[in-house]
Amino acid sequence: MKSLTDTFQLRNKVEIPCIGYGTWKTPDGETASVSVKTAIELGYRHIDTAAAYGNETSVGEGIRESGIDREKLFVVSKIWPTSFKTPEVAIEYSMRALNIDYIDMYLLHWPSQNEYARNHAFETLLKYKEKGYFKEVGVSNFKKEHLEKLKETFGFYPMMNQIEISPWLQKKEDYAFCQEN
Repeated sequence: MKSLTDTFQLRNKVEIPCIGYGTWKTPDGETASVSVKTAIELGYRHIDTAAAYGNETSVGEGIRESGIDREKLFVVSKIWPTSFKTPEVAIEYSMRALNIDYIDMYLLHWPSQNEYARNHAFETLLKYKEKGYFKEVGVSNFKKEHLEKLKETFGFYPMMNQIEISPWLQKKEDYAFCQEN
């Protein structure tokens, strides 16, 4: 059993809390800011949001209102495929909305059918990482074949593939592939 303080180490030696507080379906406004602030007060250190959730502004408010040092949190956000052709706009929006100095992990939310746009977006994320906007970049909901195509193009696998795993949704092949790589 993992606790809120347990972490695992990414291949770049960055520690990420094993259990995160997800904000999907959390309405924007006071509900999101209070729930994030409360989650942090209860011990959560991994906060997950996305532009598509429509609550990044309130999530950022909750982070700031918690009073905890920013360095003690691991904040994840994501870019939706409809923004892959103009990722700079989405990245700048997330940074303004969250109103924090950096995002720990910024992800491509879904692979999209358009491989050219996906690669363009991932390349842009890497450039923004170099500028200090993100500590790391990764992907979400990618299958093995998507990950292999990214490696063919960029020479490495993303740092993370955030996927849903539950008793009802096993994804054993994708999970095993991610564990190996």
